[in-house]
Parts: sequence; C-alpha cells; structure tokens
Amino acid sequence: MTFVLVKECEDSDECVKLPLKHNRLTLITLKETFSGSAGLLYRSGTELNAVGLLSGDDTLTEPFFEEPESGWANKTFFMKRGSRPPTPIENDVNMTTPPPSISRVAIHVLNECSDRVYRVHGEISSIVMTTNNQQKNSVSQQIGSGVQFQEKHILTAAHLKFVVGNEYDLWKNGKTLKATCIYINKSFDFAILESDSLPKTSFSTGFLNRGDKFVILGFPENSNHDNPSVSDGTIEGLYEDGIHFLGAIGSRHGFSGAPVFDKLSYLTGIVIGGKNGVSLEMTVRDFAKQLVNDSGTQPCVKILPLSVIRAQVSTESSKDSL
Repeated sequence: MTFVLVKECEDSDECVKLPLKHNRLTLITLKETFSGSAGLLYRSGTELNAVGLLSGDDTLTEPFFEEPESGWANKTFFMKRGSRPPTPIENDVNMTTPPPSISRVAIHVLNECSDRVYRVHGEISSIVMTTNNQQKNSVSQQIGSGVQFQEKHILTAAHLKFVVGNEYDLWKNGKTLKATCIYINKSFDFAILESDSLPKTSFSTGFLNRGDKFVILGFPENSNHDNPSVSDGTIEGLYEDGIHFLGAIGSRHGFSGAPVFDKLSYLTGIVIGGKNGVSLEMTVRDFAKQLVNDSGTQPCVKILPLSVIRAQVSTESSKDSL
C-alpha cells in the first residue's frame, strides 16, 4: 500500500490520500496537509485508537507514524487537532494570511507551543548611580523568556541573573507563577528553574543543521501581550566557538532564554543573544515591516543547542554554577 486515507475530522465526508514513505506516514506530511494536527486516530469497531508516533529509526531519521498492528489497509484515519487561543500575531497583524516575513510555519509553531513559553524575571539588584556629584540608588531587574521543557522545569538564559535556591516570577496570561532556581551553568549561559505550578504538557525535542528553518517564541520588553511573539529565520552555520548556532533573523530585548523550535514544533535550543547586539522594541507588525525593509542587513541570533545543554547537565554532579 502506497498511501493512507485521512480525513480532517471523523465526521468529514472528504478523504485525502497521503503518501507513505517506507510504509510510514511522516509527521511533516500530515502537518503540511492538515495544519494544526496533533495526532492520528482511527476506529476499530467502537474503540478509538491512536497511531503511534516515533522520532525516527534506522530507515527514517524524521518523525513518523508507525503502521498499526492490523496494518494501514481497510482503514480511514482522521487527525487529532490541537486547540489554542488567538495568538498575538493573529490579533496584532489583523489579517487572515501572515505578512511575507512571518511564515505559516512560524504561526503554526506559535499555535502549537505558545503555552510552554513564559516571561522570566531574574534577580533584582541595586545600582548606585552618580550624577552631578550626587548618588542615587536604583533597582534593576533582568527580564527575558523561558520554556517548559520538563514536567516541573523551565529552561532559560543564565545572564538574566539567578541565585540557586532563590525564588523567581514566571509570567503568563496575566498570571504569575513562582519558580526556584535549581541549576546554573555560567560557562554555557543557561539556567533551570523548578515549579510545582507548571501544567502537564507533552514535550518533543529535535536538532538543527545549517540551512534549517527555525522559529523563536519570546516576550519582547514592554510587550503587553498575554502570549509570546514570534520570529523565524534560517540557520547560517556555527558561531565562532564551534558550539552555538548562528541564525538570521536576530532576537529582541526580552528574547534572552527564548526557545528555538524547528518546523515540526520540536524544541531545539534557546536564544543566548544576538551576534551584533541587536535590540528591537516594536510590535509584531512593526517587526515584520522592518524585516522587509532591512532584509539586506539582517541581524543574527546566537542559539545554544539543546544537545549541548543536555550534555552539560548530565556530566555535572552539582546543581550550582561552576
């Protein structure tokens, strides 16, 4: 059998023939045909069955749905759709199709993953400033973004300033959650926060290579949106240190620690900073216009791969900074 029959919903009358690759249905084939799909289902009598999703095997390196035990034949499948509230780019741009600079893939990732992204408030510090021979005390706080990557854990950038054991605020949808810093790695600039208040959600991780498309979700400074904003780009290659990825387009203030997803909505790393110190403070509409107008001089973003983060955590015996 070279194809399977898939409907948008169980009650739909229209079926679409989706091709199989090595007798497997790739995840990207389903998502490109049915945007917003979150799984594949079928009925066997009165039972509702889900088709298993694998991240890859010896035959295919990309995620795919494995063949049911009773085979693909004589079945009609239908997609399981994920549901999300209206997103800031949909509200801000106010159009049914995305602007040229923000791809449909980026909007899809935003819809799929926005519930895992938080605004992160770092350590509050006191700064003494001298002006006209007069000293004034001011309070400073680093604010960035973070992503839930385990059931109780948030991954973010260490330069937002944390202290192991201290409690910090996570902001989302007008609500504030408390999280405790349990791990800091100053060498690679990432930190892990822990909270029992985080919702249960599913996690998928992936990898990026040169030429791959990526999507960043984060909370720019001075943004009053309940949900994260979006930026997308392409991996240009490795950074000078041979560890970080370098990609265009760059990040905005508040995007430090923001998650980087691939086209399948898989978490691949976090934003550490922009190569050229780029800082953009604008709405999604203004950002989209700027990308079009300044496309010849696109800034770059520095990305710490998730594989590096995992390697560092697994080799360290202490949860404090080195």
